[in-house]
Amino acid sequence: MVEMSTQRSKAVQSHVNRAERFRTLQFRYLCVYMFMVYTPAAAIQSFFPLYYRDSGYTDAMYGLQNALLPIVGMMGSFLFGLISDKRSRIKSILMTIMLLLMVVIYFIFHVSSLWLMMGLVLLFQFLWAPVSSLTDSMVMLSARRLNQTFATIRGFGAAGFAVAAGIIGWILDLLPGESTMGWIVIGLIGCTWLTLCLIRDPRSPQYVHSEQVKSLEKEQETRKGAAKQEVRIRDLAPYVMTPRFMFFIAAMIVYQMTFSFNDQYFGFLVRELNGTSFHIGLGWMLPAAVEVVIFLYLGRSRHQLRPLPMLAISAVIFSVRSFILAWTDSLVVVMLLQAVQGIAIAFFFIYVAEYMMDTIPDKFRASGQAVLQMIMSIGAAVTGSIIGAYLYHHYGLQGLFVTGGWLLIISIGIFLWAERLEVNTR
Repeated sequence: MVEMSTQRSKAVQSHVNRAERFRTLQFRYLCVYMFMVYTPAAAIQSFFPLYYRDSGYTDAMYGLQNALLPIVGMMGSFLFGLISDKRSRIKSILMTIMLLLMVVIYFIFHVSSLWLMMGLVLLFQFLWAPVSSLTDSMVMLSARRLNQTFATIRGFGAAGFAVAAGIIGWILDLLPGESTMGWIVIGLIGCTWLTLCLIRDPRSPQYVHSEQVKSLEKEQETRKGAAKQEVRIRDLAPYVMTPRFMFFIAAMIVYQMTFSFNDQYFGFLVRELNGTSFHIGLGWMLPAAVEVVIFLYLGRSRHQLRPLPMLAISAVIFSVRSFILAWTDSLVVVMLLQAVQGIAIAFFFIYVAEYMMDTIPDKFRASGQAVLQMIMSIGAAVTGSIIGAYLYHHYGLQGLFVTGGWLLIISIGIFLWAERLEVNTR
């Protein structure tokens, strides 16, 4: 009897050790993947707008593309998010999308017709937007199962963006040419695909071994039962059709409109101040580097801060930055403001994720992220692109950034009102 008890104890301990090794390895693989998936994002966000302009886009074509990109991205995110929840899979969908992305990128940089290029860019956005939303869903689900925080894992994404932005800017100055950027992005997406191979899908029933055999079996049965439940988008409505969530969405729309101003015209600002591709890369690298510090600090410290007030603080920082950018003519000041921007961006991504994890159940994780991105695409990105194009054409960069500053002040008020509703609801 004693011998049987000893053997059982050893078996349980062995199981616990295997589970701990699994968690450690999966956490490391997930961090490497997050680092890599944000490296092509650095080129897409930092240098693609200048590529379109240098290829011969008119202001009208650039404005039209910027207005259509969020809509197309919304459709892709919603479609693949729904497929992910219905099939209870994330990894296999991401791997398929990335293979298609590499093919589309090749043709974007090897066609001569501007309208054909625009069509391929829209197709690229249809595939690229779901990579972001599905990755966030995968990290949120994995973080809970690995007993880690979203902020810690997301910090490696910021590190990847920072490193890639600096290196790509240096390479483009060293090896100018349109095809150089295309091959860089293809190579980075390919490396990201390889790192994804190492990750276990968090929606797999065998994702994490429990500490005891009985609890493992119970967990597997529960997950299998949950996987068999039909995920219907109308069941998500009670979680999002509430006054406090609606105010949160309103604040996010106003806030993210200013993202369109910044992402689409920051490179133009650097060019107007006689900056090079290296300066553009540096301008994107600095905030990402600051993000890494903030992500890792908040992830390790595990401070339980209220998401909505922290989002209001993020908007305050962004607003001050926008007003200063509108009036400065110093490239050094612009670079310093980019570093300060990293604090605001880190707060934004961390506490949006925290709020969504608190509000939306895990079974709707991919659909919930897709719905958020859909609303942001229509309400923020499309509107921001149209307004940004109008402001840039009629009032220049100064009018663009001043308007952005006032919009951020409005978002601060809405975030604080949403927090008041949140407290009253509780």
